[in-house]
Amino acid sequence: MTLSHVEAGKRGGEAHAAKRRAEGKIPRPKPEPKMCLCGCGDMTKGGTFCMGHDARHKRNLINEALLGNGDAITELEERGWTKFLEKSREVVSKPKRVRRKEHSDAKLEESAARMDALKTAAQRLKTVGRYAKADGNKLEITKQNANKICALSDDELSTITQEELDI
Repeated sequence: MTLSHVEAGKRGGEAHAAKRRAEGKIPRPKPEPKMCLCGCGDMTKGGTFCMGHDARHKRNLINEALLGNGDAITELEERGWTKFLEKSREVVSKPKRVRRKEHSDAKLEESAARMDALKTAAQRLKTVGRYAKADGNKLEITKQNANKICALSDDELSTITQEELDI
């Protein structure tokens, strides 16, 4: 009786292995545990690092590279992690309070621009009488369509439907 891979898998590892041997497939060797390269002293399950320890190693290399260690810079280049070093250099060059201030200022500017667009769109709709009509001919202002409303002419605003505006 010939077993499918699914049936062999259900019967257990030995039946599955026998099926693969009969098909001439060589079983994969089990990975050899190795010492984790981050320096923690733990053994991996066959890879280079234990789970999450590549990030630890990257952090340690970046800290060493920022202090001027050439070997750390070389390893970062070999592993393709130089973009993280450049980002860290940018971050280190500014104090934390300055970075936070820049971030909050950018958010405030973005929010103010969005509010200005919504106010302008509301004023434009009021001008053509489409802001608060009782007959259901009112247009809804959203973040997505506010700039479109501002760009339309009065004639276009007086005839456009909500569906056309939302496209």
